[in-house]
Amino acid sequence: EVAPAYDHAEITSVAASHTAYELTTIMSRQIAEARAK
Repeated sequence: EVAPAYDHAEITSVAASHTAYELTTIMSRQIAEARAK
């Protein structure tokens, strides 16, 4: 957990959004590959 007063640049939320994007991309790629078989 990050205190908002110490995360003035909102780096934590940016990192979280990048992580969510990467996970979504990986999962959708795996689903597409599984359907192609």
